[in-house]
Order: sequence, then C-alpha cells, then structure tokens
Amino acid sequence: LSFYLNVFGTITHKSTDMWNPVVGNKYIPADLDTSYLHVRTNSTVGSGDKIVIWYYDEETRYAAGISVLFSSTVEYALLNCQQYYTSFPTSIPAEQDKEWVIEKRDLKTKVYCNGQQVLDITVSSETCDPEYADTWETYWGREVSKIKFSSQDDTASDYYYIERVWEFERATLLDLVNGTVVESDSQGLLIVTLKDKQNGIGQNGTVCAEYFDSKSASMFCQVLGFANGWWENYSVGNDYFESWLENNNMVTVMSDIRCPEAATSIKHCHANMMRQNCHHRDSVWLHCSSEISP
Repeated sequence: LSFYLNVFGTITHKSTDMWNPVVGNKYIPADLDTSYLHVRTNSTVGSGDKIVIWYYDEETRYAAGISVLFSSTVEYALLNCQQYYTSFPTSIPAEQDKEWVIEKRDLKTKVYCNGQQVLDITVSSETCDPEYADTWETYWGREVSKIKFSSQDDTASDYYYIERVWEFERATLLDLVNGTVVESDSQGLLIVTLKDKQNGIGQNGTVCAEYFDSKSASMFCQVLGFANGWWENYSVGNDYFESWLENNNMVTVMSDIRCPEAATSIKHCHANMMRQNCHHRDSVWLHCSSEISP
C-alpha cells in the first residue's frame, strides 16, 4: 500500500477537460505525439461544411493536415497525401452533435467519432495519390507541435481541446478489512495507474462505472491474472473508504470504457483517460475468478 502513498506525494499535474471555441488561423500548441485533438461539430450531413486542420512543426513549417467533409456522406482527406475526399471505411455515427478525436503517431492517423473508431490509416506511397509522390514524406515526416484551424475553409469545427496521452500502467484491487484499506487478491475497488506520456508522472484512481459492462470486467480480471469476473457499482461502499480515497488524492482516472468481446487488454478497448466526471460512489467494484464462465 505504500506504493500509492509514495506516488501520491509526487503528483503535480492533473488533466482538465476544457473545451475552447475554435478561432481560425491561430497557432495552437499541440504535440500530437503525446496528445489527442478533440473537435466538436454540429454540422448536418449534406451541408458541405468542412473540418480543416493544418499541422505545423516546432519551426512553424507546414506539416500536412486533415479535413472532413459533410457531403452526402461524411468523407475525409489527408492533406498533401490524398487529392480527393474519400468515404470513411466505417459508418459514421448518426447523431448531429459529434465529438471527433484525432490521433497522429508518426505516419499513422486514427480518427474516432462519438467514441467509435472510424479511420486507421498509415500515410505511405501506397495510400497517397501519385500527385504527392515526391512531397508527402517531407510534410508528413515532420513532428507536429502546433495546429491551426482554417478560418476560410473550416465551417464545421465549433470547439476543441487538447488531451494529453495517458498510458495504462497497472491495475489492482483495494478492499476494507477490519477498518484498514488493503490490497485484495480477487475482489475490491478497481484502481488503475496511468502515466502521463509527456512527463512520466503517474496518477492512480478509480474507474467510472458508467458504460462499464461484463466485457470490461472480464478484460480487467484477465489483466489481473484471472480467467473471468463480474462487477457492481461501488455505491455499496462505506464513508470511511470514501474518506480514505479523498485523503489520498484518488480521482476518477478512467471512464466510458467500451470493450469488444474477448478483449484481454485495455489496448483492445475504448476508454477516456483523466476525465474526472464521476463520483467515487459511481466507481467499479470488481470480483475476479479463475473459473471460466460456461
């Protein structure tokens, strides 16, 4: 248990879910190797509205970009790679209010819409059009440290925020035994440790029960070395345990977890990191077992 107390003594950073109104042609610090770009839109399909985001490196050299077009179908284009807009390979969620998440790691781009992955593509000579054969590598090879929304062409982006990348480190279970909070072998309050990829600082905390289901429970139990498991809401907890969590700076560090069937790692799941939108009494209490469900 000293592990938690020692780590808490070093924590100096907390992420904030902060939406900002989009202002065109303004440089925005955004190290896309260590952060995600979130964009909110309210455009209707067929409106012709566009998301147009340009990338820049530390020296403010152009580093390509991405665009989304709300035509009769929602389409995308990787700037300085694709000359024309292309339909997403996966159906876009139907809701008019959309939250887009853009992840760029080196030459790979992933796009999520309302929590659903809709694009996973690597820029290469195979994926780029012949018109950019001599230039795509120059622009896409630059490390992005700034972005800019086009004031002339971007008519869809309303709000944005930059979310730091938090990596999953470990999971454990805490229980209250004879008035003392201890690590538990197979059941207890689910606690996860995340690490800020940018500065290496760790943060421990609870997992929000909203959207958590049997697939998520099974995944975490397998991470802990068990075959299966089930879960319940921590509303059954007591005031002492909750006070202990508050006194040790425990916050909600993971929420909106959605895992596919047979997921065995958090890498297989969608999860929001460090969005502190859940009370401890709405956290996950996990029960793990070595028995495999029939």
